[in-house]
Amino acid sequence: MRGVSFLNHKFLTVFSIIRRISIAVQYFVDPWVARCRAASAAATIVVAGLSVPLSGCGDGSSSHEAVIGQPAPQIAALDLEGQSVRLDEYDGKILVLAFWLGGCAPCMAELPGLADLASDPSDGFRVLTINVGGNADIAAGLAAEFGERLDYAVDQLALTATRYKVRVFPTMVVIDRRGHVISRRVGAFRKADLMAAIVSP
Repeated sequence: MRGVSFLNHKFLTVFSIIRRISIAVQYFVDPWVARCRAASAAATIVVAGLSVPLSGCGDGSSSHEAVIGQPAPQIAALDLEGQSVRLDEYDGKILVLAFWLGGCAPCMAELPGLADLASDPSDGFRVLTINVGGNADIAAGLAAEFGERLDYAVDQLALTATRYKVRVFPTMVVIDRRGHVISRRVGAFRKADLMAAIVSP
C-alpha cells in the first residue's frame, strides 16, 4: 500500500508541475490573448460609461472601422505624457500608423526604416508608432532610441487596434493629407510598398 501511495504522490506531483508549466507557457508565449481578454472587459466598462465619445468620434464612418478610401477612424490612444492623440494634429500631412507589440521582432526590425523616412519634418510625412496592450514605459524605451523622428502612442485597451482591424503585428496603415485611409499592410515594412501607397492629392 505504501508503494501505491508513493506512486500516487509522485504522479500528482508530476501532474501539478506539468499543469504549472502549461499555464506559464500560455501566459508568456501568448500574452496577446491575455491582454485582449483584459482589454475586452475594460473596454466594455469604458464604452458603457462613455458611449457618446467612443461611438461618435467625429470620424465620419458609420462602422467606425478603417476602410480604404474612407475617412480614418479617430485614434483612441495616449502619448507619452498621458494626453489623447488625435488625427487632427496631423492635418495636411501623410500619416503612417505603425502598430507594434512588445517583444515582436519584425515590429522592431521595421522601425529604423520608418524613422529614416520620417527624419525630415519638412516633407509633411509622419510616423505614429502605436504600441498595443502595453504602457508608456514600453513606448518611452522606443522614444529613447529614435527620438523625434517618430511619434509615440499607447493603445492600452486595443481600441484603436480594433478600429483599424489590427490582428497581426506589425501592421501599417497609411492616411493621406485629407485624412482618408489609402493603404493597409500586414507584415514587415518595405519601403517600395510604402512609397507606392503614398498619394499626394
